[in-house]
Amino acid sequence: MSTRRARFTQKASAEPQTRFTALMGLVFDPEGLHESFERQDGRKAPGVDGMRKSDYAEDLEERIGALSDRVRRLGY
Repeated sequence: MSTRRARFTQKASAEPQTRFTALMGLVFDPEGLHESFERQDGRKAPGVDGMRKSDYAEDLEERIGALSDRVRRLGY
């Protein structure tokens, strides 16, 4: 887990009453997106776009970069 996400998770656990309003930096972080991809079970059914994990893994770094850019500009 990235250091920023780990710190956020610790703070959110320690202070459950706190409201967080600026989370987009965590969402579009390429490192976090890559970690999320790795945690996905590759045996699951394809998504609505018909793509399986093994398909998405081709050119993974490029795909994650593009996804990060789309999330950053709210174009996902």
